[in-house]
Amino acid sequence: MVSQESLAVNSALHGTDSLTGFARNGQLNECTQRADEIILLLEEESSALRNFNSPALMQLLARKEHLFSELKERIECLAAEKDSDVAEVDDPARVSLRARLRRIALLNQGNRAFIENTLSYYQDFLNCLCPCVYGRGQEGRPERTQVSMRGVAFKKEM
Repeated sequence: MVSQESLAVNSALHGTDSLTGFARNGQLNECTQRADEIILLLEEESSALRNFNSPALMQLLARKEHLFSELKERIECLAAEKDSDVAEVDDPARVSLRARLRRIALLNQGNRAFIENTLSYYQDFLNCLCPCVYGRGQEGRPERTQVSMRGVAFKKEM
């Protein structure tokens, strides 16, 4: 239970109505916790990507989607409660949350770049094995097309 004294201290510190300020700090703390969990998960994802550990990536995917949707909901609630108060912009909790969100964006961007480059590498490899052919496109112009890979299998023999 929250005492009147702690509500008064919270109100004095943040310059807001005591109940809304207390709830807002709770929302900020929850957002920060979710952001920390996402950062750890993205670091795990990065490690799994570097090791080409597909089963681990599939397990992380469900957790990642869940955590991102929770964080999104909490941030939307926080934004809905936000007053247009200048003091909130410099609030250390908000600055800390913004820093965590920037870290999440950088980690996610790095993982995306790794995935895109890996897929590009394998696409180039497959193009060496099954090169493109030229056919007729729209209006009879020559067009470069991929050979259909359906039904094609690669076998490794020793």
